[in-house]
Amino acid sequence: MVRKASLSLVFIIVFIFMIAFLLPKKNLVYFIQEQFQTSQILLSFDTIDEYNFGVEIKNLKLHLDKVLLLNSKNTSITSLIIYNKIALKRIVLSDIAKEFLPQHVEYIIFKSSLLNFLKITFKAKGEFGKMQGFVDIMARKIFIVLTPSVIMKKRYFRTLQYFTQKKNGKLVYEYSD
Repeated sequence: MVRKASLSLVFIIVFIFMIAFLLPKKNLVYFIQEQFQTSQILLSFDTIDEYNFGVEIKNLKLHLDKVLLLNSKNTSITSLIIYNKIALKRIVLSDIAKEFLPQHVEYIIFKSSLLNFLKITFKAKGEFGKMQGFVDIMARKIFIVLTPSVIMKKRYFRTLQYFTQKKNGKLVYEYSD
């Protein structure tokens, strides 16, 4: 009985990986790009390369209402169906954001899993320092822990006013609806 259950589990896992491997990932990116256009969000990029379980996008630009929000030199999207990861690297934020945050971000990584698909975790590093947290879509909650850099403390103290100081020197931002 245990042998049949474990064999069934192996077949299910292999089936999921085969679907993720054979999925047309480029077409999925074009579909997402098309869906965002209805919300006045424009995704543009130079090249898109497909690999086993994901895609690599060069020079991704994100526009909202024709205003450039960010430019990511290197973006990778990995989808294993039960686990998804989006990594944006070498990001430059728009001039609009420079009032609130430093413009250069080393990376931002978003992760989600099938076990808790309504909770998206993220971590980031840049001129602002280090940040990690999550967005819970069901609970409508945002939680961020920030370890601010010297630049962030000196130039962007108004932004830091939205955070709560913790004893370990980290700052916490919480929003729930």
